[in-house]
Amino acid sequence: MPRSLDPGALNHIVLSHRMVFRIRYKGHPPPRSERYFRGPVFNRFTGTRWLPGRVAAIPPPRKTILAGPAVRYRITLEPTGTRALYALDYPVDWSIAARLDSFFELRSPIPLRQLTAYTAISYPGLRMQGLPAAARLRDLALPVGIDPKARALARRWRAEDPAPRLIIRRALAYFHDQPFYYTLHPPKLNGPNTVDQFLFRIRQGFCQHYASAFAVLMRAAGIPTRVVTGFVGGHDDALGGFYVIRESNAHAWDEVWLHGEGWVRVDPTAAIAASRISPNTQALFAGSVHLAGFTFPDQGIWEHLQNGWDALNAVWDRWVLGYGPHLQRRLLDSLDPAGHHALEWIGLVLLALLAPTLATGGWLIRSRLGRLRRSPEERIWRRLLRKLRRSGHPKLWETPLAFAERIGQKLPEAQASLRLLAWEYSDLHYGDHPSPVRIALLRAAVSRFTPPHHQHPPLGT
Repeated sequence: MPRSLDPGALNHIVLSHRMVFRIRYKGHPPPRSERYFRGPVFNRFTGTRWLPGRVAAIPPPRKTILAGPAVRYRITLEPTGTRALYALDYPVDWSIAARLDSFFELRSPIPLRQLTAYTAISYPGLRMQGLPAAARLRDLALPVGIDPKARALARRWRAEDPAPRLIIRRALAYFHDQPFYYTLHPPKLNGPNTVDQFLFRIRQGFCQHYASAFAVLMRAAGIPTRVVTGFVGGHDDALGGFYVIRESNAHAWDEVWLHGEGWVRVDPTAAIAASRISPNTQALFAGSVHLAGFTFPDQGIWEHLQNGWDALNAVWDRWVLGYGPHLQRRLLDSLDPAGHHALEWIGLVLLALLAPTLATGGWLIRSRLGRLRRSPEERIWRRLLRKLRRSGHPKLWETPLAFAERIGQKLPEAQASLRLLAWEYSDLHYGDHPSPVRIALLRAAVSRFTPPHHQHPPLGT
């Protein structure tokens, strides 16, 4: 996780599918809406970025009330080199040497440079009573003179009805009803008034854009707010009996202080209409992540192979964590007193564990490939690609929207048409139950489209 949060802080992280940790729940897992794994908390805003709070300056919450059922789980954390120990909101007990700070961040006393396993108990419904005056001032602070439009909007909401929950609902409705888009590749924000630019002009962003803008709106309306980063969701590996959290699950959300309830999580990114997720983001996360309420299409074959590999890694990790070096040596010696073939024995065991996964994957590939049929919208899209290829513009290994943007830069007169065609195709292809009318309109639009004349000859001539 980044040490500061700016508009592009998480983009490079979510492009990675590297595993961060595995979690095994004791009993039923919590609902998806509660699977937020808490990491660094940011509460100091400079006008362009968020910085972490100064833990020592503010005492821990004076009083907490445990509410709702407890969630018990075991986490196996990959080496990160940081001190962050991720836990569900809100951890109250854990099995590892760690400290819970005033922001409910669980932190190790030393950097985590090796595989680490720990159990924890969390209460998602935990309530905190009483926000110290110094903390309240800190969590309302905004730099002087920046983002005047955002401040004016928040003040208007407060003047019309000061109830905090109503102000929160109005902000979420604003994100939902206005043409905001969720994308990994938004235009750059420049200058001091980045939140104003995002809220009133750009309206395209990733989770940190929405979390930052929401926090500024809430603070301007008089509601203490902070930004939390961590991971959300997780992939259910049924083969191994655990959930996998990857870097692509990285997320940013907010917490608001409500009188009588304490810190309450609000995820403004989830307010974005699913139809306004950019196609390149859908394609990037297809089958791998449930992020901020968005479910992307399933990858099928590759998901089964990944599950098998994750399960095999889990077996090996249990061996490494469950036995120290001396016990490992003793067990190997008992299997092979002469010590000549111990490693070969381990290799055979791992191969035996992996073989069913590979066999299953091969069978799935063969069976799926035999049934593959192109959808109507895909056939139309490929027709457009053929037109562009013949005019010297082949498609590379890129998403439809990225392809349209790249070719649009070369053919400015066709940029708007290509962008609309790419968006419409992606919405049909990745959405639920594509409308026959929309497919017919896409077919007609592609038929009418003629690539502008290009001075270079087509490839292959």
